[in-house]
Amino acid sequence: RVMGGFSQGWIVGNNVDGRGRLSFIRTIDDVVSYNTLEDVNERSYPSKLIAAYSGAVGSEFSGQFKQILYFTQQGLMIFHSDSMIQIGENNNYFFDEMNFFNKPAYDISGFLLDQYLIDEGKLYAAIGQVFMDDDGIDYGMFSSEFEGDHDLFPFVFSSSGSPTYFYDNKYEKFLTVEYLSRSFDFPTTAMINGQFELNNVAKEMIAADKGKSNNSYAIMKDRNSNTYYIYYFPFSTRSAVSSGRFFELSTNIGLNNLSAVAASNIRAYAYYATENTIHKRDCTNGDVSLFQDLGAGN
Repeated sequence: RVMGGFSQGWIVGNNVDGRGRLSFIRTIDDVVSYNTLEDVNERSYPSKLIAAYSGAVGSEFSGQFKQILYFTQQGLMIFHSDSMIQIGENNNYFFDEMNFFNKPAYDISGFLLDQYLIDEGKLYAAIGQVFMDDDGIDYGMFSSEFEGDHDLFPFVFSSSGSPTYFYDNKYEKFLTVEYLSRSFDFPTTAMINGQFELNNVAKEMIAADKGKSNNSYAIMKDRNSNTYYIYYFPFSTRSAVSSGRFFELSTNIGLNNLSAVAASNIRAYAYYATENTIHKRDCTNGDVSLFQDLGAGN
């Protein structure tokens, strides 16, 4: 979602015949621009698109991020969210050349203090908008990968401030990073009335998304029993983490063929898509039901 010279709307990235493109849906009148980046910049972007993220978010301290991050097999390009004009060339945000072949994760920490990128299980960080002026668009380079024997799931669990949380699938537990730090630490926040410990979740994470009240839901798997669960991670608090809980899913249908996951920001529901079906998960009890069957071939 972006707001700016293109008004309020949604960016949609996809590939057509192996080359990426970014479309823009303007919500005030539903007008769709199908190949926005090439039309605005009057140049070709032939590489396959892996992911596109909006960094256009407001700050109570200083303006807002004004960037669209466009990840391709040739690297990262940055576009200004107000104009869609390219402002960063391939890989000039990294010390070493990077190519993207699997979907990375990108998000901004609480108070917009840091930017985080997870690629192939490794974490990178860059400073955030809070240290820039209102119109700042050059946030500097991402750090080298954080040290440590970890395999991070590609999702950034932002809190309302600091620290930011990351899930290590190798050791099946959470790690934390304090603002402006470029090294991992272990959670020190207390889990009050929770069903698990952040230092020992003991499940493999296979999907995650932000949901109601900016808290997060994740699908977790017990590798030993092949049982799936829905976990609730209430990281929106600044001190103690209250009432983290989980429920066994009533069915694991389609979970071996996940294509997309999305959580509601209004109700305690989350959805996952398989080859041609969408299922709804009730995050209060683990019940899974068919939401929509798109039919064979769709």
